[in-house]
Amino acid sequence: MAALRRLLCSQPGLLVDPPAQSSLAARLPSNVLCAIFVLFDFEGRVYTSHVCRYWRAVSIAHPGLLWSLISTTGRRRGAFRRQLERAKDVPVVVMMNFESTSRPGWNDPLPEFGRSFRALADHMGHVESLHISVLSHAARYVHAGVLALRAVPAPFLARLDLLLYHECPPRHPVVYPMISDDILTCDAPRLTHIRLAGTRFLHSVPHAFRNVTLLYLLLDDDIRPVVISNLSALSSLRDLYLGGHALLPSSSPTLAWQISLRSLHLGVYPFVPWLLPYLGGTNVQNLWMCRKNDAAFNETFPVEDPRLNARAYLQQSDWSRTFEIIRSDGKYRSVNCQSLRAVNIHADFLAYLSDVIVDEEYLVRCNDGHYMLSLPRILRLTVVLMDDPADDQTDAVYDDTLLHCTSHASCTTVSCVSLKVLNIRTAATSDRELHVLGPAEILTLLGHLDYQTTTLARLTISGAELVTHVPISVSQLFDVAEVLLVDPADTDETELEGVPMGIPWFLHYFGATDIQNVKVLWQNYAGPIDDAFPTEDPGLNVRAYLHHDHTSIRMIDIVREDGKYRCVKYSRTINVPERFMEHLTGLIIDERYLLGCPELESRTISIPRVLQLIIVLMDDAPNEDTLLHCVSHDACSTVACSALEVLDVRAAGSPTVLGPEQVLALLTHVDYHHGTLDRLVISGADLVTHLTAPLYQLLGVADSLVVDSADTETTKLKGVPQPVFSDPF
Repeated sequence: MAALRRLLCSQPGLLVDPPAQSSLAARLPSNVLCAIFVLFDFEGRVYTSHVCRYWRAVSIAHPGLLWSLISTTGRRRGAFRRQLERAKDVPVVVMMNFESTSRPGWNDPLPEFGRSFRALADHMGHVESLHISVLSHAARYVHAGVLALRAVPAPFLARLDLLLYHECPPRHPVVYPMISDDILTCDAPRLTHIRLAGTRFLHSVPHAFRNVTLLYLLLDDDIRPVVISNLSALSSLRDLYLGGHALLPSSSPTLAWQISLRSLHLGVYPFVPWLLPYLGGTNVQNLWMCRKNDAAFNETFPVEDPRLNARAYLQQSDWSRTFEIIRSDGKYRSVNCQSLRAVNIHADFLAYLSDVIVDEEYLVRCNDGHYMLSLPRILRLTVVLMDDPADDQTDAVYDDTLLHCTSHASCTTVSCVSLKVLNIRTAATSDRELHVLGPAEILTLLGHLDYQTTTLARLTISGAELVTHVPISVSQLFDVAEVLLVDPADTDETELEGVPMGIPWFLHYFGATDIQNVKVLWQNYAGPIDDAFPTEDPGLNVRAYLHHDHTSIRMIDIVREDGKYRCVKYSRTINVPERFMEHLTGLIIDERYLLGCPELESRTISIPRVLQLIIVLMDDAPNEDTLLHCVSHDACSTVACSALEVLDVRAAGSPTVLGPEQVLALLTHVDYHHGTLDRLVISGADLVTHLTAPLYQLLGVADSLVVDSADTETTKLKGVPQPVFSDPF
C-alpha cells in the first residue's frame, strides 16, 4: 500500500483517461493500474497489455516503471525488440543470455542472435547497464558478442558485462575474441564498471574504458604481461579483480604501475611473486588473495611490514586455510590457501599481533611437522571449537581434538606468553543441540596453550554450557583465571572485527538496488545476510518465505512492497537478522527451519507486524522431535508474532492426518500474545475429530477453524517471478 500511495501522490495527472465503461477494471485510473502492473514479472506485464485497449495504453504509457529491466534468451522471435521499443527512451538495464541448447521443446536462441544485437544497437542510447553472456560451440557467435558493440555509441552506459565462452572440442584451440579500441565508438563517458571473461584487449585499453573505476577481468592461459601493464592506463581504477589460469612469465612488465587501488582481488594461478608488488599491493587498502598448492606464505607479501599487523583470524576448512589480518593502519589482508597440505603463516606475520581468533581445526590439522604457533605479544585469544562430527563422519581429525586429545604431539601448541583473556567459543554453524563442555575438556584444551603466567585475567566460555557436578575439575578451572564467565546464549557467528565486505561489490556492479529481481547464491561465505543487500531498505520487505531443506541449505525469498524480489541461498546455516523481518506482514516458514535453529539467541524468531503466518510441515520425519511431536521444547524455535490474525498449518504435499493435540503442540511455538486468532486453517490434511477434549481446545484457538484436506498444492510465496534463466543453484 505504501508503494501505491507514493505512486498516486507522485502522479497527480493521469497519462491515460479511463474509458466511460461499466467494467470496474476499465474504470480504474491509469496510475492505480500501473501500481498493480508493477507487481507482476515481465511476462505478467505483457499479458496485462493484452487484456484490452485501455490496459495496453496504460502499460505503454509508463515505461520507466514497467519496462526498465529487459532480458532475453533469444527464444522468442522479435520479443527483445518489442521490449526495447516499449521502454521508449527511459534508462534500461539489459540482460542478454544466449546459450546453445539441445533440450527438447526449447528453441535454439542463436538464430535470433543477429536480430537481437541489431535491436540493441538501435536502442543503445538509453541503456545504462548491459549484460551479455554467450555460450556456444560456434566461434562466430562468440566473436559476434564483441563485434556487435564496435560501432555503437553508449552515452548513458554505466555497467558492461561481457561473458563469452567458446565450448570447443578437445584438442581444438579456444577462441578468445579481442576487444578493439573502437568498441562503443570510443564514446562511453559514464562507463565505470566492467566485467570481462573469455575476451581481452587487442593491444591497448579501449578509449571507451577510460573512466572505469571497477574492473573484473578473468584471465586465460595465453595472457601476456602487456595486458596487465596496459591496465595502468585506467587512471580512475579503484577496484580490481584478476582471476583465472594464466601462464605469466617470471619477470614483471617494464611499464610502471601508476594506480593506487582501493581493493584488489587476486585469484591468478599459478602464483607469481612479482604480480602483487607490481600492482602496488603495499598501498592497497583491502586485499584478497587465493592461492593453490604453491610457494610458502611469506612470498605472498614480500614487502609488507609485519609490525603493522594488529588482529588476525586463522581459519581452517577441509581443503584450505584462510588468513585474515587487520593492520594498525586500518588496512585489511586476506589469503586463502587451497592445498592438500597444511600451509603455515610465516612467524614474522604473527609476532606483533595483539588479538587472534583461531579455529580449533587449524591447530589440529598441522600435519607438516610444525607443532608450535608463536604469538609472543598476544593479549586476547579466541579458540573456535569444531562442531561435533555428524553420524556419517569418520574423519580422524574428530578423534583427536583439543578437548579430547589422545596424543598431545598430534596437535599444535600456542605459545602466548602475554595472554590476558581467553575465549573458548563453539562454532555457530550447526543445527545440532547446544554444546555441553566439562571442566576436564577445558583443562585439556588449556594444555595446548603456553601462557607462562599463573592466572589469566578472564576465561570465557561462549555458546556452551559448563558441567559443574565434578567438584575437583571445577575448582581447578577456577584457578585458571581471575574471572570465569560462561555465556551459553552467546552463539553469534565468530568474526574478525573490521573486515570489509569482499562480496557485495559484485552486486553493486550490477546495480542490484535498482534491479527488479535478484537471486544470490553464497557458498561457504561466513558473512551475514545483511552483506547480500547492504544498501537495501528492509522497511520495504512485506512478504517472505524461509526455506530449510534436509541438509544445511537455507533460502530466503523476500517480496518487497515496490514489487521487487530478493532471494539469498546459503550453503550453510545462517539466520535472517531482525531488521529484515520486523516490517513483514506475511511469512511462510518451513517446519524444518524452526527445528534447525539451535544457534539462534533465545531461539525466537521475531516478526512483530506479521498478520498471516503459514507453517509448512515436513513429510513424516525420521525423528519424533518436530513441532507436532515435540519431546523437547528447547530444541525448537518459537515464532513471536504479536499482531498475528491468520495461521495456516500446511502439509508438505503428501496425505496427512493430524490430531488436535498435534496442532496444539505446534501452537506452543507460536507466541501471538492475545486470546484468539481470527482464523486457523489446516491445509492438505485431515483432522481427527473423535478426541473431544483436544478438539474443544482447538476450537477455542481461533474465531474460525477451516480444514481443507483437498488443498495439497505446493506452497509458494505470492509475487515470486518466474525465472528468466534456468536456476543455476
